[in-house]
Amino acid sequence: YNIYNIYNMQVDWLIILVILCVCLKWCSDNKKKETMVNTTVMKVSVNNNKFTIDGQEAPPLTLQQGTETYPKIYLFKLDEAKMGDHVFVLTKGDTDGGSYATEMTEKDGVLNNGVSKGTVSLKVTESTPQTFYYNCAKHKGMGSGIILI
Repeated sequence: YNIYNIYNMQVDWLIILVILCVCLKWCSDNKKKETMVNTTVMKVSVNNNKFTIDGQEAPPLTLQQGTETYPKIYLFKLDEAKMGDHVFVLTKGDTDGGSYATEMTEKDGVLNNGVSKGTVSLKVTESTPQTFYYNCAKHKGMGSGIILI
């Protein structure tokens, strides 16, 4: 090898290193975008003694199934001014609300469940029940079912 060949080899390695860094940055940015895309915010309030979600009275919800690697995040943002004494709760089993409802827990992927203000967070993975419900913890007949597809 002469000096010219060694210089060219170093330039080749430098180009490979730059390409690798660009690829790693692209992968990292796309992973962040993927996580952001997997979050859905729904506005929850009360109208005619029914929970409204994004303006619809007690609609049945169909949510997308996520995975442990790429969970789907659903945020139920509660409108404090319109919630009154109603307590939004995600439940297992069709209890139609009321105080005997079996609340979903952090183990089920739910944070801040059973509140009348703030945001209830649902992380949907393979371990999330395929069918569950949203109800009022105090009153019957305010919610509806949720299924995963």
